[in-house]
Amino acid sequence: MKTLDVGEPAALNAQHLDLDKSLEDYLLLVLSDSNLPTGGFVASSGLESWLQHGYSSIAEPPTRTGSAAELSAPPLPNAPDGPINAFISQSLHSYARLNVPLVRQAHAAVKKMPLGAGEETESSSRAVETAFASILAVDIICETMTLNHVARRASVAQGVALLTLYDRAFAPPIGSSEASRDEATIRLVARYRNAVKTAENGCNGHMSVAFGVLTAAIGVGIAVRMNSIGPYLAHRMLVNDTRHMISAALQETAPTRPLELATDEAEVASAGTDEPPAEGGDWWDDDVDWRPTWEDGAQEAHLHGSPATSWPLGEVVASRHDQLFSKVFNS
Repeated sequence: MKTLDVGEPAALNAQHLDLDKSLEDYLLLVLSDSNLPTGGFVASSGLESWLQHGYSSIAEPPTRTGSAAELSAPPLPNAPDGPINAFISQSLHSYARLNVPLVRQAHAAVKKMPLGAGEETESSSRAVETAFASILAVDIICETMTLNHVARRASVAQGVALLTLYDRAFAPPIGSSEASRDEATIRLVARYRNAVKTAENGCNGHMSVAFGVLTAAIGVGIAVRMNSIGPYLAHRMLVNDTRHMISAALQETAPTRPLELATDEAEVASAGTDEPPAEGGDWWDDDVDWRPTWEDGAQEAHLHGSPATSWPLGEVVASRHDQLFSKVFNS
């Protein structure tokens, strides 16, 4: 009986983990539906402008040093798919430097929401406003560091689509036990969506931020990348050609510790000190998960301590999309 008593909780925990994994797998299948209305089919992320301006002949993958470069085999420029692969490599590197930190911060802000019994309390309202302030700051950073109006337009359109998708398809039904449990999270997403509608304090609803908010609200882990959403499933057709590029980009941005472990350690550390957080600093300075990666790997991986735009030429060429004589995509 003692063996059963010890084993039953472990079996229940294993069953609970299996259910969570099955739910996440199901959500990923739903999000990977190419008919999902996220607006991804209208955006080429600058590829159409890049090709029409003739830059494909000089596209070079970003140079890297360290273990990531050892796994990365640059695409052959003379191969039929060489220009496309070179563009994808540049885009992945740019995404890893700018968007991944923003996605992680938005995701972490939503994950901090308390689970409640359905009633709105002063503490839960304060938590919602604190999380919204963090999301708003990330959204403003994304707006500022996206250097061309074409990319901003596409990012906002897809971000608004993701927030609308949560409201119409993924939010728990009113009055359900899930809605009662996740009441603070639901109010946070609604708060962010309303701020986007009214352009409150410069809130835009960029895709990187909305993606982090959506995935955290529905319980999908931070490891999921943007190309899992809707029309981006088409990118999986290129997975064999781009696997080395993705591996290199992930190695550059992979945190040294799991997000959950780092969050727990941060909570323990903050509980043991009475010092208030430093004012006037940036959120990445206090992120215990990313700061060691940025600081310790600055010389090897060219990380400089904050989100950055690493491909200005791509931004300039993408901004010329509206001047193309003929085009298939909106951006």
